[in-house]
Amino acid sequence: MRKLTAGNKKNFIIFAIIIIGILVILAWCLNLALKVTKEEYHLETDCFLYDEEYNPITLEANAKIIKKWNGKYYLKDSENEYNIGTQSIVYEPNSKTIDLYGEMFRVYTDGTVQKLVKNNTITELSEDQIYKLGDRKYMVIAKNIQNEAGTLNTSTYLLILIDKAGNTYLLNNELNSRTIKPLVIKTQTFAFDVANEKLICNDREVNLKKIIGSTNQYVKPDTTAEEDAKKEEKLKSNIKDIKESIISMSENISNIKNNTNNNQENGSSTGSQGNNGNNGSSGATIDKEKTELAKSVILQGIETSSSFINVKYNIIDPENKYQVVYLLLDGAGITKNIALNKEEHNYKITELPENQEFKIVLATKQINENGEPEEIIEDVTMARTTKTSSTLEVTKLTTDKIYFKLNIDKDQNIDTAEIVLYIDGEEKERMDVDLGKAGTEEGWIENMKFSYGNNILLKIEKAMYQGKNIEVDIKTKIKTY
Repeated sequence: MRKLTAGNKKNFIIFAIIIIGILVILAWCLNLALKVTKEEYHLETDCFLYDEEYNPITLEANAKIIKKWNGKYYLKDSENEYNIGTQSIVYEPNSKTIDLYGEMFRVYTDGTVQKLVKNNTITELSEDQIYKLGDRKYMVIAKNIQNEAGTLNTSTYLLILIDKAGNTYLLNNELNSRTIKPLVIKTQTFAFDVANEKLICNDREVNLKKIIGSTNQYVKPDTTAEEDAKKEEKLKSNIKDIKESIISMSENISNIKNNTNNNQENGSSTGSQGNNGNNGSSGATIDKEKTELAKSVILQGIETSSSFINVKYNIIDPENKYQVVYLLLDGAGITKNIALNKEEHNYKITELPENQEFKIVLATKQINENGEPEEIIEDVTMARTTKTSSTLEVTKLTTDKIYFKLNIDKDQNIDTAEIVLYIDGEEKERMDVDLGKAGTEEGWIENMKFSYGNNILLKIEKAMYQGKNIEVDIKTKIKTY
């Protein structure tokens, strides 16, 4: 038998170690997969939830949630699979319940904490509750949820995501907004200091950072330092005004002397004028110290619907220092630059597509001390138009007709539209929508001619509002066998 050389032995040992390592990894993965308890849950149409990146999902058909070996939950419908992360919040509007999936903590106002795992259902949505979902992630449940200023007003539930600087992202099935200022959220029984992660009830404070820790780096600004800086700035401004007044007085005195000398040289005919000049009754004025009046631009709140965003603001500019105060809206392929009226307090941005997120910037243009135009961004926030509840459903299918029912949400801005029937991707028929009937509670019930096909699609097209085309997502699909 041929003997192995030293080099061959070394290669053989390395190869054997690699094989053993692979087998160990495979055994570990298999053991991990076997340890994960199979979890599978069924969801009904219209349920609302988010994927792992907090993109909204509204179910158009029944689906199911499955937990895989990696510990993450996945949403599966007939066409797609979504990664919804290690935990998920599912709002079921039909049953008025919220389903919780994964590990999270309910915090009570007395400071006690209840750990939740796997699947839990909340049925009492009118009861004030708060949950810590993870690091800088919370959910508040209440009949009425507001902030201290009253610009936030929502109900049922609110997801709260905090970045490391203490800024806040607010989400639910009706709201998608971001605030860059410290926020306190209030219910009827408690308050939640978001930036500091504190639950406040009566005189009791519960530090929520202690539950699984927190990477929040928000630090309350040193108001003393800010006040000192403002005082110093004001002092510098006053000194500058005083210097300008002294220079102006010196120039006026110099002008008076020059006028007096000139009058004396011009003789008696101009002497009287010179005397008037000496009396200081013409030309010479002394500027008094001026105090600059306060000015400000404040974003007070955002209201959204399916087709518009109403921006509330307040402009204080007593000396008309702002050349322009404007809004910049950007998102969903739309960019708008809007000059604001200083006398008004809100502006409604219309003709927007539903269920889309937009960035809103409030900014000013003014002339700086050097006489140059200067642009300042005063506030930035995010807002999402709401998703309407317009529905289109097939009610009956015969050998030659398809019957359907269309309900148009009162917030869906449509003046005219057409309904189109597609069979296996081919257009078969279209007709004008009776919006008068479609806008009632009973809806518009109608039928179209039907010929054999497997894939049937009914869809609203050519929707218009105030003479302009608008995008709507109202459709229904069925499959025949």
